[in-house]
Amino acid sequence: MMETTTKESTFLSTDITSMSSGDTGVGNVTNSSNFNINIVYLSIGLLGMLGNTVVTCVMMRSPTLRRKSTNILILNQSLIDSCAASFVIAHAMLRNLSSGTDRVTQDIFCRLLKSSVPMWGLFVSSTYNLIAMTLDRYLALVHPIVHRNRCSRKIIYVNMALVWIFGLGWQSSYTIPTSGLSESGKCIIYEMYPSLQIQMFMGILVVTLQYFIPLFIIIFAYTSIALVLRRGLKISGGNDAHGTSQTREQLMLEASKKVFKILLTVSVSFVVCWSPNQILYIMYNFGVPVDFESTLFHFSIVLAFLNCCINPIIYCLRYEEFQQELRRQVKCWKTVSSETSNDCSTPRQQQPDKPYVSVGERKTDTTSDTCTCTENRSVVSAMERETQQDRYNENRQVIATVDREKQSEIGIMCTRL
Repeated sequence: MMETTTKESTFLSTDITSMSSGDTGVGNVTNSSNFNINIVYLSIGLLGMLGNTVVTCVMMRSPTLRRKSTNILILNQSLIDSCAASFVIAHAMLRNLSSGTDRVTQDIFCRLLKSSVPMWGLFVSSTYNLIAMTLDRYLALVHPIVHRNRCSRKIIYVNMALVWIFGLGWQSSYTIPTSGLSESGKCIIYEMYPSLQIQMFMGILVVTLQYFIPLFIIIFAYTSIALVLRRGLKISGGNDAHGTSQTREQLMLEASKKVFKILLTVSVSFVVCWSPNQILYIMYNFGVPVDFESTLFHFSIVLAFLNCCINPIIYCLRYEEFQQELRRQVKCWKTVSSETSNDCSTPRQQQPDKPYVSVGERKTDTTSDTCTCTENRSVVSAMERETQQDRYNENRQVIATVDREKQSEIGIMCTRL
């Protein structure tokens, strides 16, 4: 078994642990290499923030997309990944930052900031939100009755909150107690364990909760979903062969298949991005020598960070409903922006007693109405249904009045006879 060294801490927080607050290098890493690593981290963080912010804005502005539970969880995934990307930027900026001269301040700075607890906690939250999306699709396709009865909108929101709490809480529970300043004043992370056996146990537990359990759920759920979709497509194919038209169930099955492919791609990207780092970490905890200054190790960290940037690209390339909504919102934004700039560039005079409404302004209103047509469609439909119901009630009252009058006339005729 390997001895406990400061290099163990570099695994989950890269390479910040083996230096004191005043160091400019990291182990054998040169200043030039350290600068290049920071540039890569900053680029990944900016790309992740940009992509996930776009997804978040599109989802927030579209009530149509938010009707589905899967899209609500995708919105939560984008929020988590956007925050994680911002902390990747902070992590790159804090790696070599001095924490001051006071020992208490240095200790707090080491435990909370240099350990990057928020960043790694949000990565855990992202993983378990992915599990929530996977289980939601699993129940919807494999156990639809359970999904319809149990997976209400309230349950979805509770799961979203629990994902945030679990990720940050779990990461803090073992990072903060095992990090701090050594006697020489160096920031040491994930090393202050009571014994080597406890350290190995915690390492295996971390990999199990953050990698192996999610991996098992993903494999089980998507295997079950694939079998259900394959059986359903075979049945629908047999119906088409006999000349029957495509039913509503077949259309829903095709839509479910598309969502299945998208979420499967997201899950595969998670496995690809996190497998190298987690495999190296489990090897280290079993006593296998690992070079923490090697290109392979730094590549595994960069690959793990890239996971927060990939999902928006997948949605833009594979998710048709998201693509349509993104195009619609971009088109509306461009149209409204151009017309607003034209209005601002041409000053108009208004009469004191009569407000002036220009053609450009009316056109802008029309464009705005067109952009919000989809959002207001449900309201218009509800108003039409209410109008039809009122007309139906009025007709019933008229018919009842006519019937009563006819019955009274028949009674009078019978009395005369």
